[in-house]
Amino acid sequence: MPRRRIDPAVKAAATAEALAGGSPRAIARRYGVSHPAVILWRSYRYDHEKAEQVNARIFVLLLEGLDTLAEHLRLVRDPAWVQNQPARDLAIYDGVLTDKLLWVLRGVQAADGTADVAAPSLPAPADGP
Repeated sequence: MPRRRIDPAVKAAATAEALAGGSPRAIARRYGVSHPAVILWRSYRYDHEKAEQVNARIFVLLLEGLDTLAEHLRLVRDPAWVQNQPARDLAIYDGVLTDKLLWVLRGVQAADGTADVAAPSLPAPADGP
């Protein structure tokens, strides 16, 4: 069966998302390609020029993601909106948001060399009421 030709823009966008840590299956669904292809593209060693293009694309995706997250944070500060949301949905939102913010923080720390610094420990819970 002949392989189908993938648009280079689709391949570049999918590869950038994969290199930024996206789920290969989710990326594959979004771009209409197979998830093994996304895994393969993520593992390629690119020449300097292509690496710069991929890095630039990753940077744009990160900026867009951070802008979107900031806008979502502004929206959920509306007390009337929060009052109308089920507690379960708010708990899920808070958990996902916290997880993603910590994930970004770990990435920043790894990039600037501070990832080895021990995180402050939380106080032990009080015993009983």
